[in-house]
Amino acid sequence: KYREHVKDLTCLSKDLGRTVIVDNNPFSFLLQPLNGIPCVPFSAGQPEDMQ
Repeated sequence: KYREHVKDLTCLSKDLGRTVIVDNNPFSFLLQPLNGIPCVPFSAGQPEDMQ
């Protein structure tokens, strides 16, 4: 069964104005969309990947 994970930055007790989430799944930063930075998926098993 596939599950989505939502990351809640308020649990960190940090200034959300200075905190970001970098994730390849936009659902991860659903609760704080302004703090989310989407990225492309990364796999360490791809030696030709130069990103």
